[in-house]
Amino acid sequence: GYNDNNSSMPDETRAALEAAPGIAWLVAAGSAFAAVTTQGRWYTWGSLDEGGSMPDETRAALEVAPGIARLEATSYAFAAVTTEGRWYTWGSSSLGGMMSWGGTMPNTNDTRVALEAAPGIAWLVASEGAFAAVTTDGRWYTWGDSRRGGSMPDETRAALEAAPGIAR
Repeated sequence: GYNDNNSSMPDETRAALEAAPGIAWLVAAGSAFAAVTTQGRWYTWGSLDEGGSMPDETRAALEVAPGIARLEATSYAFAAVTTEGRWYTWGSSSLGGMMSWGGTMPNTNDTRVALEAAPGIAWLVASEGAFAAVTTDGRWYTWGDSRRGGSMPDETRAALEAAPGIAR
């Protein structure tokens, strides 16, 4: 839902984005935005608990990353993967902002560890409250709210992973 806790773009963010030489990424969640300049600076605004406030340590890590391979949003959270394969999520923890199997709490980091060990990412997509990722070696991962797709049944995962390939 809508949560108006500092949802408008701050003047300093607007000025910084207008002064930037270009925007590499601009992604919207339901009530928040994330923008990345071509120089690698990150800006988020909107509903603070739905991704509009990125943790300082996440921002610092992403701003020194060599590049962003994927950036997606649910209605309540964001997921970014760097070109070197590091994963970052923020926003509503139960709706995709915290990586774990099937939206369970606390975050065990099983999904993050598995994805960071993968040879590459073929797909990263989002539903209203969950993410799904497919690695280039055909493994399937989901996280977020189980009612919104964050928990894939084992038989579905097994069938998809046994399929002959993933089209990009």
